[in-house]
Amino acid sequence: MKLVQRWILARLRHRQFFSLAELNAAIRELLDDLNRRVIKYLGKSRYELYRELDRPALKPLPQRPYIYRAFKECKVSIDYHIQLEKAFYSVPYQLAGRVVTARYSETTVEIYHENARVAVHRRLSTVRAGTPPIKSTWHLPTGPMPSGPLHESSAGARAMALIRVR
Repeated sequence: MKLVQRWILARLRHRQFFSLAELNAAIRELLDDLNRRVIKYLGKSRYELYRELDRPALKPLPQRPYIYRAFKECKVSIDYHIQLEKAFYSVPYQLAGRVVTARYSETTVEIYHENARVAVHRRLSTVRAGTPPIKSTWHLPTGPMPSGPLHESSAGARAMALIRVR
């Protein structure tokens, strides 16, 4: 990159351009000249090396664009919600007090426990004060909360077994 920058800028430094298109055309001409010059110690030009080495290894671009996703470990609060960038998202109530992994993109939040997806939510784009948490009704308990530790109760154990199967 340094060679290209110095070589091209050195040849253009005394010229004056009146449009961006004119400048781009001059750069393109000099770049083509540089790429076709033979490198002494290799005996080939950059263009020939590209055609022999790089071009055969190129693969087509994917059909769908890449979606960046970030990961964050979160502890589920007693009200079975996690906080992710000032927004709250619900998880199954059996996971209260446990650590889950949130995988989130621009549009979605996926929550995993022990490598099993336990919740999916649309991601809030803006969070203002008083924004209610994102809840799924199937995360809520159907009857009264079982007594004793959640993971030892029969209802909690059945629910956790269902979560692990998913």
